[in-house]
Amino acid sequence: MYGKKRIKKNKKVHFAEDVMEPSGNGEEFRKRLQSKSIVQNRTFSSSLKSEGSKKKIVRNYEGIPANRMALYTGMLRDRSVHRVSYC
Repeated sequence: MYGKKRIKKNKKVHFAEDVMEPSGNGEEFRKRLQSKSIVQNRTFSSSLKSEGSKKKIVRNYEGIPANRMALYTGMLRDRSVHRVSYC
């Protein structure tokens, strides 16, 4: 009634050439991963800086890639353009 019955094939996983077999319970891997994350710790902070009567936000970008920094600054710049003030 519905036609031929299809046989479902089992899918095979193909790993990349540079995949290494884990040794032990993965403790070494977690230690290496944790040490890398400590080295690559990225921070983003902002603070208010008073200049006369104006308050200016000073942003500190440490460890953030240049393309992401440009994206964030553009987003923040455009956010102020889209604000509508009512009188």
